[in-house]
Amino acid sequence: MYAGGAEQTTTFCQIEHVAIQSGGSHQPSLVHISGQDVDVPKYEFPGWVPPSELQFETLEAIDQKSLHHPSRGCLSEIYATSIAGNDVTSSSLYIVGVTSTLAGQLSPLCLILVGCVLYLIKAVAGEAGTAIPLNGGAYNLLLNTTTKPVAALAACLLILSYVATAVVSATECLNYAANLIPGLDTYWGTIILLAFFAVLMIIGISESAQLATGIFLVHISTMCFLIAIGTTYMIANPIIITENLREPLKYDWPLSLMFGFCVGMLGVTGFETSANYVEETQKGVYPKVLFNTWLISMLLNPALSIVCMGVLDMNSMESHHRDVLAKVAYDSGGKYFGLWVSADASIVLAGSVLTAYVGVTGLVRRLTLDRCLPQFLLAENRFRRTNHLIPLTFFALCTLMFVLLNGDVKSLANVYSLAFLLVMTLVIAGTIILKYKRQFIRRAVRASWPTCFAALAFVLIALAGNIVLAPTHLLWFFIYFGIVAGLMLVMFERIRILKWFLYFLSQSPQHMQDRFSGVTLMAMDKIRSQKVVFFASNENLEVCI
Repeated sequence: MYAGGAEQTTTFCQIEHVAIQSGGSHQPSLVHISGQDVDVPKYEFPGWVPPSELQFETLEAIDQKSLHHPSRGCLSEIYATSIAGNDVTSSSLYIVGVTSTLAGQLSPLCLILVGCVLYLIKAVAGEAGTAIPLNGGAYNLLLNTTTKPVAALAACLLILSYVATAVVSATECLNYAANLIPGLDTYWGTIILLAFFAVLMIIGISESAQLATGIFLVHISTMCFLIAIGTTYMIANPIIITENLREPLKYDWPLSLMFGFCVGMLGVTGFETSANYVEETQKGVYPKVLFNTWLISMLLNPALSIVCMGVLDMNSMESHHRDVLAKVAYDSGGKYFGLWVSADASIVLAGSVLTAYVGVTGLVRRLTLDRCLPQFLLAENRFRRTNHLIPLTFFALCTLMFVLLNGDVKSLANVYSLAFLLVMTLVIAGTIILKYKRQFIRRAVRASWPTCFAALAFVLIALAGNIVLAPTHLLWFFIYFGIVAGLMLVMFERIRILKWFLYFLSQSPQHMQDRFSGVTLMAMDKIRSQKVVFFASNENLEVCI
């Protein structure tokens, strides 16, 4: 926690150990409370700390002594943009067709509206990320503005979103690749692809960023070429877009516009990812990454929507909504151009898997440092000094989810859409609280109050619209979210769970108590006896003691 005062001076105190009387490692301790000595278990009250044992250091000293972070500040603007950009631009592969199915000829207008809303979100996310430039995204923001349990719920949404991103993107990547390689085993191919990126993350984020940049540049070039070829075909065959503009809408135009906007918001999924590796970006790069990803989305999605309407009729767009861009490339540029776009789709979807790994690694590292997750996840390998257990655990979780679903990830894709919109809602709400409670923290970007409330309103409309369109998605969302939140709840309530275990153990035979009570009490002591870091707004020792 960072409490910024008017002069932004920060002092910290670290409790190295506690001064208590103890008869043993798991015996009750004598604590002086209200004039008398009381027997209190050590795990309930670690003890008082003599002022002579308090250590005070400046914030600069903390930064120099911080836990090893081999990737801090290593990502330039192009690298950081590419990681998030792969996730955002991969949505173009299917969102154009889905939006056209609901909104018809209003789909370009819907996607332009999405770009305008994303511009508001860009300012909000920029303020949050520059005020508190730490990994964790919505979790980090809410941790500094609300309570730790509320922040942990946001972290659960983010983890769920990354699991869905990795599994769905890997599956779709192999489905596109099957069009290029007949007989490709998509089931085992998905697992191998997830394993490949886990290994790549263990090698290091810099190497991962280089691969992400190559994928990103190829994809953007392909999309620009597709727009050029499609526009040429549209000019030569104006009858197609003319007929499409005469097609009746499925709903009245206000409803068509609203539903198209609600679905179109899913075309910017991944925009929140850059906040989860903000520590790895160079100074001043984060706001530029937000601007770049917004600009790409604002220009690319509406342009592709117009091109699709100029090449395919509405029925074709609806029947090919999952691979509409490949169909456009095939009709406008021929067979080999269609194969090229299919190959590009496979590559950028693979890049989206990489983005999920990068984002979740930054998030889980922060959660582990905050003791929301087990500390063993911070273990480093001797060769690259990276946290290898985080990507390996994420790979195991994604693979387990994929196997349990037997390769059918439709329900997980539905969960992803709701998780993304809820994360955006929490980011905006957290920024509003930040502006109110911690207005003196310096930040490079400031969003106005109308911008914050307008962004919140539009995101809530999109969330409500997606629920109305597919209410059954809520059931799957609560199932998956409950699993992730349950694991996090165990970490928060592990002392209470161990207390229950001790109670039931006390009702068991004596030999069971002798065998397990000491180990349990020592585990509780270890959990409670943690170092504490306290941030103050000035160097006055009376504030700290």
